[in-house]
Amino acid sequence: MSTIPGGHKTSVIRSGRKKIHTQLDDGTEWIEEFDEQTDRLLLRKFRKPHALLGEGTWVFEVGGPLGSAPEIAPAGMSLSASNPVCVRGDTDDWFQWKVMNLPWPAANYSTELQTPPDAPACIVLRTANKKYYKKIEIPDLERIPRSSRPTLRKADLEQFYNPQAQSLFIRFRKPPQVIAFEQEAKRTRQSASFVKQSSALPLPFPVPAAEGTAAKTSSDAAAPAAGATPECNAQ
Repeated sequence: MSTIPGGHKTSVIRSGRKKIHTQLDDGTEWIEEFDEQTDRLLLRKFRKPHALLGEGTWVFEVGGPLGSAPEIAPAGMSLSASNPVCVRGDTDDWFQWKVMNLPWPAANYSTELQTPPDAPACIVLRTANKKYYKKIEIPDLERIPRSSRPTLRKADLEQFYNPQAQSLFIRFRKPPQVIAFEQEAKRTRQSASFVKQSSALPLPFPVPAAEGTAAKTSSDAAAPAAGATPECNAQ
């Protein structure tokens, strides 16, 4: 059902979304939201407990909070509306990112797939004018058992720039192992019994104020993770 292995799971349908909350033994919480009709992943986020402050800050892996930048500013500072913002929004066949607020010409941007032997694979975005640099991690690859992890190909990395939107779109083709993993989780969701609840009902698990949900318990571990167009969920 969930793409996060293990843990205790709570699942509901609310406001047109299938919502799955996973609580791991170490206290880490995950929330995933899928479109009720298409089953497309709309949001995935997690937070880890803080030793001194209790609940940690939500970190967005896919999607982001409505009306705000998904990247976190340093303590005591706010992000400028003109700062570049990167949001992930996948399709069935592609990992995809939209990097907004990039006003420079298309030739200014370059992306590189890095696969160091002693660190997780990542995509590095650079600008020729040295005004912006970002390392984009793909944690989904780390969830595949090490013995089954694929060899990543640089030919599967693509980018295109939209000057009207001042946005760079980056996409990387999902390896077959990830597609199989996600298809198995999707089959489990399709056969699962979600509780459908009104948005007026109280929440059964902790989420930020604007993101309510309610509950049904189940327990499942996702198994290893295929269709595609270069569009991005993030707007």
